[in-house]
Amino acid sequence: MSFSETEKDDDMTVEEAIAFIDSFDGNLGDDSGSGNGTSSPSSSASSESGIVYSVAKTGPKRKKGNPPGYTTRMQQKKKAELLELREEVRELEQVLGQVKRSKTSWKTSKRRVEPDAAEVRSKWEQLAATECDERRRSELKNRRLKAILAHQAEVDQNLQRVLQRRSLLQGIDFVFGNEPTSTYSFAAFENSKSIVNHLQQKVAQLYLDSGSVFQGGPPSTVCCSMQMKHDAVFGMTAEALATTPILCPMEVAADICWKDLSIHRPCPEKWARCMRGSEPDSQEKNWILKLQSQSYVKQVKGVQFLRKFTCQ
Repeated sequence: MSFSETEKDDDMTVEEAIAFIDSFDGNLGDDSGSGNGTSSPSSSASSESGIVYSVAKTGPKRKKGNPPGYTTRMQQKKKAELLELREEVRELEQVLGQVKRSKTSWKTSKRRVEPDAAEVRSKWEQLAATECDERRRSELKNRRLKAILAHQAEVDQNLQRVLQRRSLLQGIDFVFGNEPTSTYSFAAFENSKSIVNHLQQKVAQLYLDSGSVFQGGPPSTVCCSMQMKHDAVFGMTAEALATTPILCPMEVAADICWKDLSIHRPCPEKWARCMRGSEPDSQEKNWILKLQSQSYVKQVKGVQFLRKFTCQ
C-alpha cells in the first residue's frame, strides 16, 4: 500500500470519527429534550439501567459547533496564504505600473530638452575637464618646484657649512688676484673711428656706383674677380667681386646675404669682435687673422664695415 493511500484512509477514518461524535451529540441532545417533556423538573429515571440522573431546570441547550479538523485547518491556512499572495501580487502590479508610467514620462521630458541646454551642458563639461587637466598639471609642477626648492636649500646649507671652514679658503687671494687677459689685443683699434668713417663713405659710394658696376639682366654663369689696388692712405688693398644667378626675389636674396655676413662664425685662425654701427642696418667688425708661414706667424688686423641698403 502506498503512502498516499494511507493518508487517504487516515483522513476517512478521522472524518468518520468526527461524524460519529457529531451524531452521538445530536442523539444525546434529542434524548434529553424528550426526557424533559415527560419527567418531573427535579429528577428522571431510566428503566433500563436503573440509574437516576439529577437534571437541573435550565433553558434550551445550545448545540456546540465541532472544532475543525487538521485537514480543514490546513486548507483554510493555505487559502488565507493564497489570498494574501494574490493581494501582494495585485499591489506589486500597481507599483510596477506606476514605475513604468514615471519612466515613460521621464524619457518624454528628456527628449523635450532644448538643444541649447544640451549644448550648454556639453560646454560646461568640456570646461570642467579642461580645468581638471590644468589643475593636475599645476599640481605636478608645484610638486616638482617644491622638490627643487628643497634640494637647493639643502645645497645652500652644505655650501655654507663648507665655506665656514677656513682651511678650504687657502689660495683664494691668488685666484682672484690675477685677472685673466686675452691673447689678442685690440688696443690698435681704439683709434679706428676715422677708419670706420672712411669705410662708411666708401660703402655709400659703392652703393651709388652699383648701377654701372652690375649689369642688368640675369647672368648666365657664376663669375668672380679680384683686383689689387694701391691706396695712398692704406697702401695695398684687394677688391673682390662675385656674381651669381639666383631664382628668388632680390629682397629675399638680400636678407640671406645680410644674415650670412652679419652672423659671427667661430674660426680658430680668426678672432673677431662685432658691434652695431652708427648708421641704420650697419655693423662694425674688428678682427685679427693669423697667417702662418714656415718660419713665423703673422697677425693681420683689420676693420670691416657692413651696411644694408633698402631700395624703395
